[in-house]
Amino acid sequence: MVSITKKNFWLALDIGAIAALPEELMFRGIILAFVLRLMTKKSTSTLRVSSGLIISALIFGAFHYINLTSQSFGFTSLQVINAAALGMLLGAVYIKSGTIIVPMALHFIYDFLVTLFNGMPTTNYTSVQSFQWIGLSVQVLIYTVVALTIINHKPSENKILPKLKN
Repeated sequence: MVSITKKNFWLALDIGAIAALPEELMFRGIILAFVLRLMTKKSTSTLRVSSGLIISALIFGAFHYINLTSQSFGFTSLQVINAAALGMLLGAVYIKSGTIIVPMALHFIYDFLVTLFNGMPTTNYTSVQSFQWIGLSVQVLIYTVVALTIINHKPSENKILPKLKN
């Protein structure tokens, strides 16, 4: 209840819904499913599933270059790399759970919290500091390890793969 009085609450609610719902439908529900269908036609090996996840995450990340209209190239590149890493986590959850609802909810929570605490920058043409790149590198490493662990631990329990065969 305390966060309702926060200045950014309604903006965070909007951003969470506006970003999470269509982006998850597009990037996990359509693109990841399509790439996984192609990659796993012959085999559902962990290498093929992991490759499909990485490809779709890179596409998701690259989509965020659309933010160049209001941010510097460096800051946008930071966001693109972060989005690709987050896309790996969301994709792994989609693969394991077999439903788009779980990554959609996680994406909403992520965007909601980031916007709630940081607001929406009107413009950000400041240069990116080296500590930000270091922090992002650590974050990407953690996200990647967690995502690959999710899909490679008991791969027979990856619930989306059987659904893609139909």
